[in-house]
Amino acid sequence: MSSACNDAVAAFTSDRRACLLSTKAATNATLYCSEPSCVSQLQTLQTALKNNCSVATSDIPMVLGTQISPLFCQSNCVAAFNTMQSSLAKCQQSGVKTAPQCQACAQYKQTVPVLVEACAYNATIPSLLASVATDLSVCDTSVQNQATNSSSPSPIIYWALGSLFVCIIIGVAVFLRLKRKGGTKDLSYYRKHGQKRKVASNRKNFFLDNDVRLDPTMVDFIYDQEQLSQITLKSKGGFGLVYSAYLATSTESIRVALKQILPEKTTDIDQLESFMNEIRMAARLNHPNIVRFIGITWSSLEDLSMMTEYMSRGDLNKFLRHEYKQPSTTFSWTTEHSCNKLGIAGNVIDALVYLHGSNPTAIIHRDLKAKNVLLTENFVAQLTDFGVSRESAEDGDAIMTARVGTSAWIAPEILRGEKYTIQADIYSFGVLLAELDTLQVPYSNPALQPEIEGLSPGQLSNKVAHGKIQPAFTKQVPTAIHSIAKRCMQYKDTRRPTASQIAIEIHSLLLRDGERLSGPFANYQGQKSK
Repeated sequence: MSSACNDAVAAFTSDRRACLLSTKAATNATLYCSEPSCVSQLQTLQTALKNNCSVATSDIPMVLGTQISPLFCQSNCVAAFNTMQSSLAKCQQSGVKTAPQCQACAQYKQTVPVLVEACAYNATIPSLLASVATDLSVCDTSVQNQATNSSSPSPIIYWALGSLFVCIIIGVAVFLRLKRKGGTKDLSYYRKHGQKRKVASNRKNFFLDNDVRLDPTMVDFIYDQEQLSQITLKSKGGFGLVYSAYLATSTESIRVALKQILPEKTTDIDQLESFMNEIRMAARLNHPNIVRFIGITWSSLEDLSMMTEYMSRGDLNKFLRHEYKQPSTTFSWTTEHSCNKLGIAGNVIDALVYLHGSNPTAIIHRDLKAKNVLLTENFVAQLTDFGVSRESAEDGDAIMTARVGTSAWIAPEILRGEKYTIQADIYSFGVLLAELDTLQVPYSNPALQPEIEGLSPGQLSNKVAHGKIQPAFTKQVPTAIHSIAKRCMQYKDTRRPTASQIAIEIHSLLLRDGERLSGPFANYQGQKSK
């Protein structure tokens, strides 16, 4: 990149950051264009594009989800944009179409070409008009019926006045556009996917309240979809999809995991907000035993994706089931081998120490189990899936329904619908120790635990809720590990140890076993720091 481009892009990046940090950006055209840093970024963008500098698509300014051009803050374009937004909202109001609503539909229909052609708005006319096609059809029928059955000309007058008003705007905009020499390229030139898929009308302008894509703290985590390659679907669950992909950064290509919610759930505002909260939670966490957050990318609300570091060995649940099926295994409670149960337990409890000690409030994972523990190439365990995590309430407790999490790992107080604290995670950690010991899902093997024979899921949950049953361990489990697990799974949450107390005990066991084997503990420490 030339020095001129470096300067131009640097100036644009600086203005862009200042604009995004302002509360006015990306929510209202008039306020956006009254913010000096936002106007300045359009000017520096124009300079960069004229010099044929490379500008990432995700960096191009956006207002309410659509990329905008350097022409956007011209007075006629701001007026057209505001008219389009207000008329769209009124046009799509539910219920029987009234004359004012039909007037709004007409305004919207005739304002769209102004934005696309005269203001270089980065969307196609057909795609914008498609969002009101049904409304326009209803209005056409309504006007025809009223014209036939009534002598009142009011609906036609509304349409005529609306059309006249918008034609004046179009005329002024086109005149100003023609006066410009040259101009800039339409922003669709810089984006492969210029058309957004249509979303439900109740999600106005494709953005939600407190939308994560407009969050100033996410500025440095936004990536263009064109930076992704070799996208492969890895798994599909009840909530979402997980893909593997390669992300091209300015210095290297890294493998990432992409998480999206299921397409059919993108019409559910609660699900979308939950996913955005998960993204915010992941972005704020930074610990060697928590999966690293990379960023977000999207072309529309429907394909919003969270990117995290790719874990080559998958989740602990699959690893344990694989080891269980082997005739013999070296995976044990001793640190003789780099992949061992004690090391993984130490990694997980370190993650909980970090979460429970977070400031200003502790974070409760709420869904700790082997399936939500991922393994790096060197078998370092990292905690993931913060979709149901929450910060503890000011009074230190909260209520969670039993549907969150999985019943085998859920603390009794949660199953009873009572208040809970960070100690609910400690109970789940005790269950995880049973998973590590037996290599099996808790309460899944009657041969190991005869009392579960014939129990329905409901009956099992009831026994757990009232402290009548706990996961089984093998006869080979070390006494110290069994003792820790039993204390973690105490019926009364106040009698359970803290994450810090457990971490001290487990690291002491690691140290003693390392001394016994003359050095492997040093290897464990080295793995953890990677």
